[in-house]
Amino acid sequence: MTDSNGSDGSNGSSEAADAPKALATKGAKPHMGLLAAQADPAELQATVLTRRDAMFALAEDPSMPENARQAVRDLAALASPSKPGLEEMLMAWRPPRLMIAQPMTRSTAKPENAKNGDLFDTTGRLHAAPWTGTVIYIHEENINFKEGTKNPICSAPDAKLGSPFGECARCQYLPFGKQVRAKGEEQQITDCDNNIVAIMVPADLSNVYTVQFSKTSRKAGGALMQLAGAQRLVWAQSYQLSTEKKTNDSGMWWFFNVKPTGVNNPPHVAKLCEALYALYIAERKLMLHNHYSRPARAPQAAAEAEGQFASGAAALDAGLAGDAGGEEADLTTPVTPIATGGKPARTSHKPM
Repeated sequence: MTDSNGSDGSNGSSEAADAPKALATKGAKPHMGLLAAQADPAELQATVLTRRDAMFALAEDPSMPENARQAVRDLAALASPSKPGLEEMLMAWRPPRLMIAQPMTRSTAKPENAKNGDLFDTTGRLHAAPWTGTVIYIHEENINFKEGTKNPICSAPDAKLGSPFGECARCQYLPFGKQVRAKGEEQQITDCDNNIVAIMVPADLSNVYTVQFSKTSRKAGGALMQLAGAQRLVWAQSYQLSTEKKTNDSGMWWFFNVKPTGVNNPPHVAKLCEALYALYIAERKLMLHNHYSRPARAPQAAAEAEGQFASGAAALDAGLAGDAGGEEADLTTPVTPIATGGKPARTSHKPM
């Protein structure tokens, strides 16, 4: 499938292009973040709207079964910002996150009847395991949680450029397994984790979910990436997610397991997944453009804020109400096994 969201970078503004110059490696093919940073944001937004319209059009495709067409209508509505009560809000599509209930889970979305090891999502819905879903996209991310804190001190949604620490490849906190070391030198464990993130459609086609494979679940994410990557299209087949309990002298926690179903998706499901992929990738490129442009816009934003402050309280209030840099990613605190005594439970900073 060909994507045309400013892939040549010829329409990017100089402001957006200034921020990621250090990430452009001579002779290397530019990655998606760089291309998105150099693209015209108006064109990226227009592509999002075009892809969303294509989703609504798919609901009228006579080759789709009626139940699939209704699923398309529902998914298109979920991905659309044009909802009653949100007429004045410009919102990006953010699929809910599928999570494992852990002994230390603090999420307010966790259902009251969820038991440890159960699957639930950030809308508060409980899911039966094994959960069957189809991949439409997979990417990596780096997230740095300083020990003892609940919020990340730096995050890189593409594992390339962190905010605020900058280029991941040159960062002193680069995750274990990603560090470049001379022969004989050992890699060091840091507070930063490299996660595999899969965007998946459940078997009932009811929604689109983000599944974050972090720490001890990262091995399952790697397996899913290999299984889906071996297909001609990553959405050719579906996969089952289940959870497994791990206990040692330091604690207990649950992690993801992945198994292939070995069953090819019917043509209408593949067509739906392709349309969802097209919309998701358009939204992601717009998000990456905003993420990469943030450092370049920082001096301008600071100057504007100072001017608003000098203009008085009314101007300041108006400035605070505005969106100066795009919506931050919804990051869930990585699982920390509950301690039962002895040393803290080992978490997999080392990608397995």
